[in-house]
Amino acid sequence: MTRLFELTSGNPANVGNSGRLLQPGIMGINMKRTQTLGAALVLATMITGCGSSSGVSTGAALSGEVVGGGAHNPVSGAAITLYAMGSSGYGVGNTSLGTATSDSSGAWTINYSCPSGNPGVQTYVTAIGGDAGSGTNSAIGLTALAGPCNALSSSSFVMVNELATVAAEYALARFIDSTTGGNVGASSTNAAGLANAVNAVTGSKGNNGMLVTSYLPSGGTASNTGVAAPFLAGIESTCSEASPDVNCDGLERLDTLANIIASCINASGPSSSACTTPFTKTGVSSSETMLAVAHAIATRPTSNVAAIYLLQGASATAPYQPNLTSQPADFTLALNFNNTNTSGANFNGPGGVAVDASGNVWVTNYGGNSVSELIGLATPVKTPLVACLKATPPKAVCSP
Repeated sequence: MTRLFELTSGNPANVGNSGRLLQPGIMGINMKRTQTLGAALVLATMITGCGSSSGVSTGAALSGEVVGGGAHNPVSGAAITLYAMGSSGYGVGNTSLGTATSDSSGAWTINYSCPSGNPGVQTYVTAIGGDAGSGTNSAIGLTALAGPCNALSSSSFVMVNELATVAAEYALARFIDSTTGGNVGASSTNAAGLANAVNAVTGSKGNNGMLVTSYLPSGGTASNTGVAAPFLAGIESTCSEASPDVNCDGLERLDTLANIIASCINASGPSSSACTTPFTKTGVSSSETMLAVAHAIATRPTSNVAAIYLLQGASATAPYQPNLTSQPADFTLALNFNNTNTSGANFNGPGGVAVDASGNVWVTNYGGNSVSELIGLATPVKTPLVACLKATPPKAVCSP
């Protein structure tokens, strides 16, 4: 069993990540095989920020719902924005494509138009402010991935909740600004890296999702809090057993973080202890939202762990289950890609790790002198090493 990555250390360079393990809003990936096989990784859903409008092309309506504490508390009166991700730098340049306000059931519909110069730009939805049932709360900040703009339709549905938010902040940590935790963007030369992260969530290019998906191409209803992602689907029942699935730790940490964010989302306002504590302990200004708090935890997972963990409250009654029943040493997240719950990455004594220009992760195996490739979700590029590995007849030696 090999623990591959800690998602907090993601490099914006060409590795992506993405909404609930039974409902977060976080990440996705699909196993694809090359020579010794590999899995594409990562997790993601996304976030908010300031933006401007721009030239547009085709228009339509996008619907969804925003809720706090799983499906328990619809958030009414939240400012909903559909954003196009930026391309002028990391954590900058997002553009508003349309806005709406959630109704008493948390439902919303945005009339939008895709940018005429880039209709396939990746998009995401944010929900700011509103009332989850305890009073108007300006500290509410949630997000979810929506996919390529020109792939959206009137049958698309986006669920915005705490799980989708945490997943996004961890998956796209290096693509998000550190002040608001809500402006998503990449450099003009790293569209592939951002696409890797987004495609992992939406199921594009054959991907099915690693953790959870908050975006539904069709068939979404207000009763959904997300879609169980294949990578973690079915393991929840094992997490309380003597021999839990190896990825239960990641699932429980994700749910715990969502519970921590939910404590403020469902509070009476930013001055309540459920909000002031996470603001104080993460060093985030109280004028910001839980988007900034989630981002701070994702990028500084060892800071004030004890105080932040207590915000979950009683683990048995917390909205997202299963969760951590005792304080962790930190809030890093990791996934195992060679366990029985997946099709396997065929690792055999994995050692060195490298990332190529097309977003593929290569892992050398001591056993069998082989190489495993975790295929990136950008357009495949046949590198010299790939060509060598796939040569017919097989080459005796392949060098990077």
